[in-house]
Amino acid sequence: METENNTFTVKTDPCFGTAPATGYKLIAGLNGNSVQLLVFDPEKNKFIAFAQKKILNKAGLFGYFEHLKDFFTKNELISHQYRDVVVLWESQRSTLVPDALYETDERETYFYFNLGKVIDEKICGDKLKTAELYNVYGVPEELENNLGLKSFRMRHHGSAFIENVMIFSKVRMLSKQVFIHIHPAFFDMLVSENGRLLFYNSFAYKTAEDFIYFVLFVYGQLQLSPENNSIILSGGVLKNSALYDILFKYIRNIDFMEPGEQYLNSFILKDIPPHTIHNLTSVVLCEL
Repeated sequence: METENNTFTVKTDPCFGTAPATGYKLIAGLNGNSVQLLVFDPEKNKFIAFAQKKILNKAGLFGYFEHLKDFFTKNELISHQYRDVVVLWESQRSTLVPDALYETDERETYFYFNLGKVIDEKICGDKLKTAELYNVYGVPEELENNLGLKSFRMRHHGSAFIENVMIFSKVRMLSKQVFIHIHPAFFDMLVSENGRLLFYNSFAYKTAEDFIYFVLFVYGQLQLSPENNSIILSGGVLKNSALYDILFKYIRNIDFMEPGEQYLNSFILKDIPPHTIHNLTSVVLCEL
């Protein structure tokens, strides 16, 4: 089944209703501008349902939460009882802490030292197995109150991005390789070398000129070559977009992140560029 308009999309595999959802995994991606849902069937090793809602509001996060509550109340995918539910929260408010220095009781200290304190914010931490780090991040307390989910695990988008990229880098044993994941108002940039994490940060941008400034700044700081050190893109960017065009002016080689096996098995996603939902699909591989 497929339903689509300018702000809402839903796609379901015919097999979605043939087995109890208690065997499925639900992944929800939230970014303040939209909500995306993916349902994964481990037995068939494919995604069997996808829903996306663009949320247009001018009331900031609390306006978003109200729209989110309405969406989660009415969406048919939410009403099922899943084996596992993972919620990915997209935000720049995160910091990395070495595994050897991390203590759960001190994560607020790490976080506030680097990012300052905001009221009504819950501080969480994800263990990154591939990089021997913890990703410490803030989640608005009001967010969880509007999901209406009985049981779920909150994770940060950066955790999925870093874990997946490092798995990719370790398998390929790439020399210095740049990865960029695009969000509506910021982007994540990661540099790896032979399976090691060299650099990770996120940068806010409003224009394509802001975007390329930060990219080239990192290239200069890490002594990377626009001729030899290529970029692998994921997230909200397409060819012939302003961000892609300006990037192509300065960087010789640009590719999009390759889809995983689970995506290739999933015919409901065939019209969705795989790199645009890469963080969601990578949750299955990362086992976050």
